[in-house]
Amino acid sequence: MPKRKRTSTAKKGWKTRNKISEVQHLGAVKRRKLWDPESMTRAMNTVISKEMGVNKAAEQFDLPRTTLKDRISGRVKHGAKPGPPGFLTPEEDQELVDFLVECCKMGNGKTKREVIDCVKRLMEKKRAKEGLQMIKFNGEGWWYKFMKRHSELSLRPSDPLSHCRFNAVSQSALDHYFVLLRNTLEVNGLMDKPSYIYNMDESGMPLDHKQLKRVALKGIKKVHGPSSGNKAQITILACANAVGTMIPPMVIFKGERLNYEWTRAS
Repeated sequence: MPKRKRTSTAKKGWKTRNKISEVQHLGAVKRRKLWDPESMTRAMNTVISKEMGVNKAAEQFDLPRTTLKDRISGRVKHGAKPGPPGFLTPEEDQELVDFLVECCKMGNGKTKREVIDCVKRLMEKKRAKEGLQMIKFNGEGWWYKFMKRHSELSLRPSDPLSHCRFNAVSQSALDHYFVLLRNTLEVNGLMDKPSYIYNMDESGMPLDHKQLKRVALKGIKKVHGPSSGNKAQITILACANAVGTMIPPMVIFKGERLNYEWTRAS
């Protein structure tokens, strides 16, 4: 008579125990996240001042006993976040934020890739100085958490601006311009004649690559990035008066000879 195979009663029991332990583990994780930091501080002060023991304080303030005990003994620093330490210290993190803000103000905002590479090089130097092996650096994950920690920063498209033009713009220069404009209008009797006042401006349409997004403070209207300032472009000269009357624009193309196909629609 063939032997009967042992059914999976023990196997089922093993799976059931595994599921129970898994649920208990998840429950423990959930409970660890629920305690109040202020309650932990009050419980620690109560135990340190010897008003009550660890067990009684944990019960009164609704805290896990081992969690309270670890902080009383110094095994875990109170206020420390769970998980492995960050790549940068809080001081280095804030120093990086200040550096990025200053770079943006100077017209040399940093791109996402530049920031990640900068932190990676800093990590390599720190590990080499301490004689430790370089750990794997997840740039995308670090970037996401860094931007989440510092909501005052944002990634913005930048406008190309040469350094000479950036340095020439100041509040005093703008104020002086409007003083001269008002004096000119008053001397020539044009304050009440807007149809006589024309303004023209040229705008270049660059043919080079699009500017990358750069880190900047939220709320900044313009974010500038470095450029050579001499890229090939098509120039358009527009002119209009103060009541909105416009004259046909002048378009300047790069070339030694005029291509009449460009003037067909004009």
